[in-house]
Amino acid sequence: SLPAPQCSGLSSTRPRGFFPTIPYPSIYESLIISGTYIGCRSDQRFPEEDFPAGYLGYLLTFENADRNRDLYRLMLGSQGSALLTQRVAQVLAQQIQSSIEVGEYLGDAPQPPDILAQFIVGALIQMVLWWLETPNKFTSRQMADMIYSRVHCQDMP
Repeated sequence: SLPAPQCSGLSSTRPRGFFPTIPYPSIYESLIISGTYIGCRSDQRFPEEDFPAGYLGYLLTFENADRNRDLYRLMLGSQGSALLTQRVAQVLAQQIQSSIEVGEYLGDAPQPPDILAQFIVGALIQMVLWWLETPNKFTSRQMADMIYSRVHCQDMP
């Protein structure tokens, strides 16, 4: 795991995901989001681990992408639908922004919640696509660790 960059304002301490509700997604959005959303709602998924806020969402996103690699590449990759990618990003950004606004996700970040949400979603979608389309040795857990350490400016505990 890479060391976290030195920065402030992006601390997170509450073990929450970033998918509290999903507002009527289409069938394709459901296929992309459902595995992550269902996992975030389940306390039984990782009962022995206490994740910092945001991390479980990253982990479950990468695990869902790993289980559905062909589907993700087909729908979100270079040959996929730009409209679908935009809609999935919009749904994820709304959920992350809501979590930021109520203090469940990034705590006292100095940037506006909508800007942070767009930044996080852009990084997350791009990293998932890179991971799926580029031969590499990283596991879903390693990818979640790396994106968490960059976005939240701290290593995984």
